[in-house]
Amino acid sequence: MIDSINNFFVNADNACDYIPTISTLSNLVDLFQKSVVLPFISHQTIVNSHYYKHLNNKSVLRCITLLIPVIGNIIVGIYDFANRRYNDRDFMLAAVKRNGFALRHASGQLKGNRDVVLAAVQQNGLALSYANEQLKGNRDVVLAAVQQYGLALSYANEQLKGNRDVVLAAVQENGLALNYASEHLKDDMDVVLAAVQENGLALNYASEHLKDDMDVVLAAVKRNGFALRHASEQLKDDRGVVYVAIQRDDFALKYASGQLKGDIGVVFAAVRRYGLALRHASKWLKGNRDVVLAAVQQNGLALKYASRQLKGDRDLVLAAVQQNGLALKYASEQLRQEGVAV
Repeated sequence: MIDSINNFFVNADNACDYIPTISTLSNLVDLFQKSVVLPFISHQTIVNSHYYKHLNNKSVLRCITLLIPVIGNIIVGIYDFANRRYNDRDFMLAAVKRNGFALRHASGQLKGNRDVVLAAVQQNGLALSYANEQLKGNRDVVLAAVQQYGLALSYANEQLKGNRDVVLAAVQENGLALNYASEHLKDDMDVVLAAVQENGLALNYASEHLKDDMDVVLAAVKRNGFALRHASEQLKDDRGVVYVAIQRDDFALKYASGQLKGDIGVVFAAVRRYGLALRHASKWLKGNRDVVLAAVQQNGLALKYASRQLKGDRDLVLAAVQQNGLALKYASEQLRQEGVAV
């Protein structure tokens, strides 16, 4: 009997929200009960009463909006209509299949619906961010998300960030997803190798132990020379590793050890590919005529990094300005005043 009365009042209150003038009166009563009556009722009583629970969940903003006759009813009607659509499984399923981010607008209930969320992450892995916490811990849902976009791993729960299959799938799609893997998996050879083979810069997120592993670092610099930046100090001093890095990226010499920046063979290899790499050579090699000549023949503007003495070498400056006329501005003052015949 009490349940029937409660249901009657809930249905009546809902119906009144769509009737102008009546809604004004009914929501004045609702506001009074929310501010005066409910605070004196125990939480358990509210939970056990369908009417009190309805009243407690009804937002103050909705009540205030409905104090305005007609306009308030229209606004609330549109809002309720939209909400009903966002709580419609078939409607949302079709929406997320077109655009996974549509999951953002789904009701709380549908953000916890496995079929809807799975369809969303298959269309856009990042839609995982809108799933409820339970599904962020669902292996199948998260696996589908990271296979579509590896960085979606950031939204998985901690347990799945430590799941080898999930993390492996993520780094194979985007190596940088290694950033979100558990510490244990950042020290897993197979996982880290897969990550750096997809994106060399993922080496940044590997364990210190694997940053000192020759196979891992070589795989990383083969993919991206700048990965040398994240290698151990020992491997930054390895001639073979540095050679591979500078062959892959022109400025990788920047991250070589101080000793190799002074190695004439390594620096020659770098400046022949990219003259401006002379910037990262040792002071001694910036004064080596053969090295600087090789650099300016590749890019005349490398003259900027030559020693003061070589900036006054007429033949060397001539080689630089023949490659790029703007290099003259880096010549010694005397040669600039005299001019260099090109």
